[in-house]
Formats: sequence, structure tokens, C-alpha cells
Amino acid sequence: MKITGTSSYVKIKYNGKMVKVLGEMVIGGFVAFKNSMKAWEEPHQLEEFNDEIRNLIIDEVKEYCKDKEFKVEFE
Repeated sequence: MKITGTSSYVKIKYNGKMVKVLGEMVIGGFVAFKNSMKAWEEPHQLEEFNDEIRNLIIDEVKEYCKDKEFKVEFE
């Protein structure tokens, strides 16, 4: 897993695919809007992206960030 981004979005690399999540930078982390996760980035944009995949990504990001100073929280 790799998480990169700016003050208005993060990109999460999950199983070799990238998804962009809109949100806001806050002190100590990032608040991500889970409803903005709608599709994989190119070249995987035509592959299925559903609630099950979204929830798996959210769970893995939470696990990945739990021991880090920079947290990604979802709302």
C-alpha cells in the first residue's frame, strides 16, 4: 500500500491499482470522503469498483495508518 496526495486529495495504491479520494488536510492527517471513491484511476478505470472493494481499501488504510503519526480518517 502506498498513500500520496495533496491538501485536497489522496491517492491510494491498492493491489497495483490507484484510487483517488477527495478530502481535506487536517493537523496530523487527512479526512477522506469515502463517497468520492468511485473508480480506479487509468488504466484500470473500466474494472469493477464497488462498496465491497471500497470497504476493503478503507480497512487496509486504517490498519496501515494505525502506527503512523499521519492518519487518514474516513467520513
